[in-house]
Amino acid sequence: MVWTVVDDEDALKNINAGFSETALMNYNSWVNNIRNKGLHPKKAAEEIGDANYKRMKGTSKNVQQFEIRLNGSDRVSFILDKKNQDIYVTDIGGHS
Repeated sequence: MVWTVVDDEDALKNINAGFSETALMNYNSWVNNIRNKGLHPKKAAEEIGDANYKRMKGTSKNVQQFEIRLNGSDRVSFILDKKNQDIYVTDIGGHS
């Protein structure tokens, strides 16, 4: 089974004018590492550099919400469905 990134319009609409080109490039690299190379989201984050892949505090064992750092000020938050290998992007940009 291959990991699938679900980054629908609701998540993408959060990208604003203050979102840096570097952050966008890192986001696209992370997604491409998952979609094209078949990498686990943690490994895909390691491929873009110091992404600080971490589980978000206050999430239950069933939710599995994570975030990675795209640059000094921007993050991407996502929910990991390990059973179906789906990654639901919930927020892009800013701190979570």
